[in-house]
Amino acid sequence: MCVRPHTEHLWQLPGRFPRSTAPIGRPRPSRPPTVFELLDAPVVRTALDQAWVNSRANDPNLAHEEGGWIYMDVATGLVCVRLVPSGRYGSVQLGYPPVVPGSVVVASFHTHPNPDFPGPSTVEGGDLDLQRDRGVPGIIRAVNGIHVYGLEARRGEWRLSSRIPGLPP
Repeated sequence: MCVRPHTEHLWQLPGRFPRSTAPIGRPRPSRPPTVFELLDAPVVRTALDQAWVNSRANDPNLAHEEGGWIYMDVATGLVCVRLVPSGRYGSVQLGYPPVVPGSVVVASFHTHPNPDFPGPSTVEGGDLDLQRDRGVPGIIRAVNGIHVYGLEARRGEWRLSSRIPGLPP
C-alpha cells in the first residue's frame, strides 16, 4: 500500500472496493488500469497538476522536470502515486521504482517544462525507448497539455512484482 497523507489521494477503478467495504465474494482486480483510466483518476490528475506547478515552467531560470510512479494495489484496485526527486531542465531520473508491498507499478509520469520539446523525446535513449523498456505506459504533462506514450497498460503478469516487468523484484 502506498503511504499517503490523505484519503483523497486514493482512487479505484470502477467496480473495485476497498477490503473493508468490499462485498463478500467480490473479485480482485482482473487487470491493470489503462493509461486512459489512470488519467480519469483524481489522484493521477492531481499529481500531474502538482508536478507541473513544481516544475516552474514559467521561469526559464528555474524550470526543471518532475515525475514519479503510479501504483495499483492488486487486492483492492486502489491507485496511488510516488514522486521522485526533482530533475533538471531537460531530464528527471525516474530510476527503479521503489517496492510498494501489495502494489504494482502501472505507469510513470513526468513533466516537460521546455516549450521547444513538449512531447515524448524520440532521440535514442529518450522517452519512447525508456518507456518501451519499462513495460508500463508513460504520461507527460507539458506546456501544450498531456501526452500519453508507450503502452496502453502494464504488460506481462502484472500481479507478480511491484517493479517494472522484466526487472528484478
